[in-house]
Order: sequence, then structure tokens, then C-alpha cells
Amino acid sequence: MNYRASRLVNKAYLQFEKQNYQQALELLKQAREKDPQSDEVYAYLGEAYIYNELYEEAMQTFDEREKLKTKSAHLDPYIQGYRGRVYLERGDFEEAEKLIDIAMKNNANEPEILITKALIHMYRNQMQQALQVMRKVDFNDPSFYYRKIKTLLKKLSKQKDTSEKNEHES
Repeated sequence: MNYRASRLVNKAYLQFEKQNYQQALELLKQAREKDPQSDEVYAYLGEAYIYNELYEEAMQTFDEREKLKTKSAHLDPYIQGYRGRVYLERGDFEEAEKLIDIAMKNNANEPEILITKALIHMYRNQMQQALQVMRKVDFNDPSFYYRKIKTLLKKLSKQKDTSEKNEHES
């Protein structure tokens, strides 16, 4: 990645940390203009589309990355994980879980990928498993969008408590 694109990517990540996802997306689009052959820029841009809930654009960006002649193989598990998120948002839990599991097997333990795994469990009403995954995110990287994780943990805990209460009453 060239210097100008790298600076834009760094600025974009500062915006991610501030949860300014739209600003991060704009910066990464500029980075792609500065270095249209950088597979890393495409990977980050696809991630930004996911944060902005623009899932089709994310998938298209990942597809464009695949067409580049040079790719960083170390990013592939992360791309699989992010593709899994897109499949989850499309409602294809089987494909989402398959890609997430491959990503995790290849040590792509990015918090956002783990959150996707937790969401899959949650949608399947597997609250205990979802809670375990979220605790792993919180333990491994407590500064990762702290409010986002804490909110999801509280939501999962409440649903778990409600499920257990309903089971005991039955």
C-alpha cells in the first residue's frame, strides 16, 4: 500500500474507533483511489461497508479484491469472516457459520468476526454459546467498541435469564 493510501487507512481506523463509520468509509474510498491495486485497501473498504450495513457493496468489494493479481494471503481468513457476516445479514445462517468457522480455525479472531459467531448462536436461540463467544471478545479485547460489546452481553444475559426462567416454570 502506498504512503498516501496508508495514511488514509490509519485515519479511517481512528474513525472506526469513534464509531464514525460513514467517515471511515469515505476515507477508505479515497484510499482506494490513491492505491487501486492494494488488496489491503479493498479488505478494509469491504469491512467499512459492513459497518455501514452496505452488505452487497461489501461483497462486491471482496470480489474485486479477489481479481487483483497480488493478494496478501494473511488477510484471506478475515475476508472469509466478513463474507460470513454478509451471509448472516442475508439470512443464510449455514453459509455464514461455515465461513466464520473457517476464519476462526485460521486464527481470524477479529472481534467483529466473533460477534458474527455470537449473533449466529443468538439467532438460533443458543444463548449460552452466544454469551460464551461474547465473553471471549470482551476478555481478548475489552477496548473493542466497549459499549457495543457490553450492550450485546447485557442483551444476551437478559435473554438467557428469561429462557431459564421459562424453562423452570414449565
